[in-house]
Amino acid sequence: MNQFYSNTITTISLSLVENEYHHCKNVFRKKINDSILVFDGQGGKYDCLITEFTKNEIICSIVESNKVEQKNKIEIALAPTKKNEPLEWAIEKLCELGVSSVSFIETKRTERTNLNYKKLENIALNACKQSGNRFLLKINAMQNFKNYVEQCNFEHRYIASLEAESKSYDDKNYTASVLIGPEGDFTKEEYHLANEYKFIALQLNQNVLRTETAAIVAAAILLK
Repeated sequence: MNQFYSNTITTISLSLVENEYHHCKNVFRKKINDSILVFDGQGGKYDCLITEFTKNEIICSIVESNKVEQKNKIEIALAPTKKNEPLEWAIEKLCELGVSSVSFIETKRTERTNLNYKKLENIALNACKQSGNRFLLKINAMQNFKNYVEQCNFEHRYIASLEAESKSYDDKNYTASVLIGPEGDFTKEEYHLANEYKFIALQLNQNVLRTETAAIVAAAILLK
């Protein structure tokens, strides 16, 4: 069954607006009393019946609902790739894998800072729908590398490096952040600063990986 997204939900009803309204009404041709499946991006899923079409929204009654908690909260903090396509691909795959958030960091060798956040959010939403992931990937705005490492409060903190050992976790509940560098890698000063703030070097592979590949491998290691 096709999934739709809503963040306007009460105990008995919810509504679909904007793109979700368009897809439900015009693409999938849903009618009054049709059953649809809706998710809220926070672990909740809702079996619904369409009860009303208005000019700007579709009103649905909730027949049944259930909610799960996200066990492992993993954040990938990466320097954006120079081109759009690799970054968009990475966002899609990170969402499919179950990463909870992505933060963009401006390092000394970061090649660009202007990003189309709306497009990235739409890519993440579509990836959720297609993969069945209940949790919508949160995309955080760009911030300076120093500010990020100083303010990071995840339980486990890592920085991708070729000079480290691979790690994986069997814990059922934990939070972790992984720093992924730009093309050309982090500078020695950035590695040193990360180390000061308790980021542990994490080897992803014996070979040098592209930024987008490294992000996927890091997620796979920590979500294993």
